[in-house]
Amino acid sequence: MPATPAQTAINTGLTSLAGALTQAGLADGINGLSDVTIFAPSNDAFEAIGSAVGTLSSQTLASILAYHVLSNQVRFSADLIAAGSPATFVTAQGSSITLRRENGQLFVNSARVLIPDIPTTNGVVHVIDKLVYIPGPNYVLSANVLQRPEPIQYHCSAQPGGHYASTGFLWSHFGHRLTVHSRDRSYGHIRTG
Repeated sequence: MPATPAQTAINTGLTSLAGALTQAGLADGINGLSDVTIFAPSNDAFEAIGSAVGTLSSQTLASILAYHVLSNQVRFSADLIAAGSPATFVTAQGSSITLRRENGQLFVNSARVLIPDIPTTNGVVHVIDKLVYIPGPNYVLSANVLQRPEPIQYHCSAQPGGHYASTGFLWSHFGHRLTVHSRDRSYGHIRTG
């Protein structure tokens, strides 16, 4: 019998996702939505970004997780394939994701669907191998970009202006230039992608 999305995350061993939903205050909200398709990052996907999730504000984490949800549409893998390749869908966060089929595999942006078609009480979950990243001035986590012998608090800001985060990890996005600071000193620019 299908369970709510939050309970499905627990039942399928997606403990990192279940924790992230709780941290972002989204567990009840996602359970209350109707007709959703959720692209659920695996535990390994969360492990790949280290402890950085714990440093995010609830609002930032909620935005990242909402980018993994299609609202008002239940899309099983057959429906996603039937939509054509590539196909673009608007997420609950408001930005678009692209689904494509390649060599018999289904991809959400660059994330591969590992386990498709897990039914929930209000839709379907597809487990993916990595987090999918929001385009624009919202950034994705990558650990240990700058190596320094002494502990340091990094501050990352997008150029020009806009998003600002204080984390022990670099918050970055492909194709965007970031400046890494420690208190009042800039340690350089990083171009990703």
